[in-house]
Amino acid sequence: MHKLPYALLTALDVTASQCIAGGGLIIISAVGNGSESYTKRCKGGIHDGQTVL
Repeated sequence: MHKLPYALLTALDVTASQCIAGGGLIIISAVGNGSESYTKRCKGGIHDGQTVL
């Protein structure tokens, strides 16, 4: 079995339950000034830095 490069792994998205199950926390950040757009990222655990769907 081939190992995926780290850059490819960080480009993958995870679900909120996968983030939490992997030992991470979901960090929600507002995007822009006064907009209602948000980004969700997994912080810590095995999915650190990945986008949460």
